Formats: sequence, C-alpha cells, structure tokens
Amino acid sequence: MLGAGVEYAFMGNWSAKLEYDYLMFPSVTPAFATAGGLAVVGTANIKANTQIVKAGVNYRFTPF
Repeated sequence: MLGAGVEYAFMGNWSAKLEYDYLMFPSVTPAFATAGGLAVVGTANIKANTQIVKAGVNYRFTPF
C-alpha cells in the first residue's frame, strides 16, 4: 500500500481531508478442479491493483 493525503482546518473545529491510496496485491495462479475431481485444463494468472480516493469532513468535539 502506498498513499498520501492532506487535511485542512477551515473553520474552528471543522476540517476537510482528501486521501489517495494505491494497493498492489501479489499475483495468484489458482488451480481449478470440478466437483467430480476432474482437472480443468488451463491456467489463470490473477493480479489485482486497486486505487482509492477518499474525501471527508471532520468535526473535532474537543479543543485539544
């Protein structure tokens, strides 16, 4: 996971934030079989990468 974000206090106890995350998962090569135990011919290489952008508004209840 790699990410970055910013948060800005704009009024009293209020702030706004923006965050970007990049998640990279390792490749997986699954083995397939049927319910009867017969092997399925062929392979698959699965690779998943995900990008997430989050935005939010926060309110801080205490002045600390």
